[in-house]
Order: sequence, then structure tokens, then C-alpha cells
Amino acid sequence: MAIKVELEKYTTYLAKADILTQYASSMYGGNEQAGRDIFAGGGAIECMRCHKVNWNGGDVGPDLSDIGRIHDNAYLLESIVDVSAAISPGYGSIVLNLKNGETISGIYQGENKSVIRLEREEKRIEEFKLADIETMQRPMSGMPPMTHFLDAYQIRDLVAYLASLKLEYEKVEDVH
Repeated sequence: MAIKVELEKYTTYLAKADILTQYASSMYGGNEQAGRDIFAGGGAIECMRCHKVNWNGGDVGPDLSDIGRIHDNAYLLESIVDVSAAISPGYGSIVLNLKNGETISGIYQGENKSVIRLEREEKRIEEFKLADIETMQRPMSGMPPMTHFLDAYQIRDLVAYLASLKLEYEKVEDVH
């Protein structure tokens, strides 16, 4: 009986927890091949429609060919279950309301602790100091949260596959 009560407490806790806590068990231990099948179109989703891996797939979302080398499993999980938490540079519109009353919009190109970069005209990137920004409408991902289509085990498999994506670079000899 005590175990049932503790399980109910834990289930209630998880239901109220943030999305990353709810899916934390999906961060490690997945089946890489099952994740590859999900990514390629096994089941309810087909990630390759929008994302490219090793020159295969779509161009709507970021190229994921090297995502496992660039980001850790926590980031990969977050990108699947909380899709607007971190938008890749070049993949989202943003609106800034500056303290001087000016409103600026453009394509998000990244940020650091002091500035945010926007592409306002094709190939022209401008920086804006975060201290000069009154409010900011963060970009939203066009990708739906995968929690609507995949269970925790499938998400774990997808994380395992994405974590395996690491391009190997050949050392190129300097010819000069």
C-alpha cells in the first residue's frame, strides 16, 4: 500500500513538473537504430521532411548532420519536447521593442550576454544591445512538440539517434 501511495505522489509531482523533468528518463539509453527509423519516417512523424542529415532531407529546419557533436543530450531532449526553448540561428522571426520607442524585426541570428543579432535585410546582420531592448518577442518554432506524436520511449530513441550524429572531419594538409 505504501508503494502505491508513493507512486501516486510521484505521478502527481511529474504531472505538475516542467516538460524536461517529465521526460528526463528519455535523455539516455535509447535505441539508435529505432531513433533513425523514427527520424526517417517511422510512425507519426518524418523529421527528414524538414531536417537534413548527411545531405539527405529537407531545408526547412536546421541541418542536423553534426548535432550530436555540437550539443549534449539535454539540449537534444529539450529540442524535441520544448521546441521553442532554443531556436537555431536563421530559423525564426523576432520582434524587438527598443527603449527609444523603435520596433525592429528580423530573422534571429543568435545572441550572447550583451547583444542579439538579427538579419534585417538579406545577408545584412545587425547587432542590438540587450540593454537597449524594452521587450522582445522570441521566435517560435514551426516544429510541433514531439510529445504530441511520440511516447517517452520513442523520444529516448530519437535522442539516441541525434546524439550519434557526429561528422568526421578529415585533416586537410596545407598546400601552401
